[in-house]
Amino acid sequence: ALYESLYRSGAARPWMAIEVRFTPPEHRQSYLSAGADFGGEHSGEAVAWFCTVVAQTSGVAEYNDALEAYAMQRGDARIHLGKWVNLYSRPTLAAAVGEEPFDDFLAVRDAADARATFSNALTERLFGLAA
Repeated sequence: ALYESLYRSGAARPWMAIEVRFTPPEHRQSYLSAGADFGGEHSGEAVAWFCTVVAQTSGVAEYNDALEAYAMQRGDARIHLGKWVNLYSRPTLAAAVGEEPFDDFLAVRDAADARATFSNALTERLFGLAA
């Protein structure tokens, strides 16, 4: 619907492909994965998730911001942290993935990178500073 609304408005829109990925039921190995199962209404079910592969063409920033805002608005949609993370912050990401897996991830991050060697502006915005 988002892409269609951009199309109808005449706004610049990027060229893209949409991948459909599947994650098995009760997948919990990836704390912040878009396909991880950490409870909720559909816990225990396989997860199908969509990955937009957007070429760096006109309208890409606007489209990705709108897509990210839509995911945030839904509340039950998770983003792919390796694709486009312009609007999320620590509180909104924790709410999207769930407090428990988010805290578990932070504990692993703090243990593995106690000196914040891999910290940067993005990781500080999304995860805060290492403990």
